[in-house]
Amino acid sequence: MAEVSQESRVVGFEASELAANAQGLNVLAALAIPDVMEYLFPPLYLYFWKRCTTLMRGERGFPKFGLGIPRGFAKTIFIKLLVVYLILFTKRKFILVVCASQTLADALISDVIDILDSDNIRKLFGNWDTDLTYDRADSKSFKFRGRHILLKARGQGSAFRGVNEKFARPDVMIFDDSQTKDCAESVLQAREYIEWFRGTAMKAKDPKFCCYLYVGNMYKKTILPSNDPTLPSIYGCQLKNLKNSPYWETIIVGALTVEGKSIWEELQSAEQLIQEYQEDREAGMAEVFLAEVMNDDEAFNASQFDPSRVPDYPYTPEIYPEGRFLVIDPSLGKAKSDDQVVGRCDVIDGHTCVTGLRRIQKSAPLLVEEVLTWCMEEGIPCIAIENYAYQASLGQWFEKYLDDLGIEDISIVLVNRGAQSKNSAILSTLKECMTGPKGEPPQLLLSNEVRPIVYNEIAEFDPIKSDNIDNNLDVLSYMNRVKLEFGQEIQTALLLANLPHPAPAPIDTGMSY
Repeated sequence: MAEVSQESRVVGFEASELAANAQGLNVLAALAIPDVMEYLFPPLYLYFWKRCTTLMRGERGFPKFGLGIPRGFAKTIFIKLLVVYLILFTKRKFILVVCASQTLADALISDVIDILDSDNIRKLFGNWDTDLTYDRADSKSFKFRGRHILLKARGQGSAFRGVNEKFARPDVMIFDDSQTKDCAESVLQAREYIEWFRGTAMKAKDPKFCCYLYVGNMYKKTILPSNDPTLPSIYGCQLKNLKNSPYWETIIVGALTVEGKSIWEELQSAEQLIQEYQEDREAGMAEVFLAEVMNDDEAFNASQFDPSRVPDYPYTPEIYPEGRFLVIDPSLGKAKSDDQVVGRCDVIDGHTCVTGLRRIQKSAPLLVEEVLTWCMEEGIPCIAIENYAYQASLGQWFEKYLDDLGIEDISIVLVNRGAQSKNSAILSTLKECMTGPKGEPPQLLLSNEVRPIVYNEIAEFDPIKSDNIDNNLDVLSYMNRVKLEFGQEIQTALLLANLPHPAPAPIDTGMSY
């Protein structure tokens, strides 16, 4: 975005025309805070502005909007300009601003008044304090723009005594970073905050119309167990709860897009943000950046997993492995069952390599047919099946088909993780995919084909939950176990003689381990 020119900071247009255009975010910012506004707000913020201003112009109802803006991206400036907009251009009469403390809330509405006091705003819209009832640090009461306006500031947790005034209640409530990091990560404090938010704060609304705007960022995921066994658990971070609520509209963005670009390049460049992340990561604080700058609270679910420590896959498809096998995580084969995943593993130069993942949601006979076809097409000598309940009976289906077809070169083996829990096994697998802290080689290599599938599942994995969508990760957790326990069955050496041409010679992979 271009830097705002000096000319745009001067009131040099017809007053009526400029006043009308001031309803736009960039024009209002240029008029209201010319010494602060160095850059135009980018298109993403213009969308935030349009959505907020549209919701706040309602007549009846209680619209609820949650906005997740990264730390350091002019979140509070945006809110101050929004409050000014409400005073200048809407019918809203009672605006309540809530911050993490009374001091912060007082400072926010003080800055709003400073904007109303500015020469540009006074020249265009008049004097806000001509008919002033009172002007206190936490409350302003004045007649302006054809109506009586109340502007109040409160800190989170306050009793809200005195909010009901002149037979009026808030028709706009704005929560600006009203929950602190310590509060969100403490089970006791978070529960108290959420009870206060739902009870004291939200219940103070105007009975006909109130627009709630909650602006903040994510914090570390903390689970608050429900006191009612019939209700799901909630999170310590209130923005996370609002994101999951069907009653709230939310837009939550990170500082970097999927293309690796900053959402506001002039304010904080992508290069600057990436360097900041690297510094935080090396200081052992990567989770803070991911949660508060990227608004990615899910990063805490797999905080031990760092994609930058996963090496590039070093082998080409032409290299024939010394070992190869499939691992099956069976389900009941029904549409509503967990995904039925089959993973292919190659053993190359002694390394365990995940080279394929397929979802095969079919009944046992059809699954067996497809998997055996896969084995015969790609020379796979071993199939490992997770050995629990229905899964064990699946092995019997394979044995029957192999016997009927007269196939003797494919082994069926059953595996289980013993006393280790599934989530614990998956966490161990995440470590196996990364280089060690001293540069030790990973114990599990991910091919380019499977890497995005695995990463997507890691992003959603929560080790404290029992209902994760982790079918692919579950398959990966067995691969090194199968390699170690069934070294003879997985060998492909006997199949080499049946190949139409000699297997390609191994190439120099460049791997140092």
